[in-house]
Amino acid sequence: TQHLNKSNVLQWVKSLPNYGFKVKPNVVKVGDVFMHRVFGHPYVILQKCGEFYMCVLLTTEETCKEILEPCSSRFFHDSFFTQNLLMVSAETTEGNEFYGVFDNTRQVKSVLNKLKTIMNQ
Repeated sequence: TQHLNKSNVLQWVKSLPNYGFKVKPNVVKVGDVFMHRVFGHPYVILQKCGEFYMCVLLTTEETCKEILEPCSSRFFHDSFFTQNLLMVSAETTEGNEFYGVFDNTRQVKSVLNKLKTIMNQ
């Protein structure tokens, strides 16, 4: 029998299936984050609009002129929402890498409202 120590536990956990692997969701929802293949930045799904999704790009570059506000999420705490709004088809989302979930739904709604306000000016 093996003794339980930190090294043995870590080795056991890392050998479990799906360690560090993000399973792509069957259904895309508001807050899902995907990596855009062309722009090379992650984007957050803000709203479904028919066959398309309204999305916003994220950046980690603190000096980016298009920053709207800092992200407030467990998984994206060093990122920023930008003012770059884009429409992505469901087909495009399927082709992009799933990056995780932005778990602060209140901030997602707030960012969507801010971007709508900016567009209406």
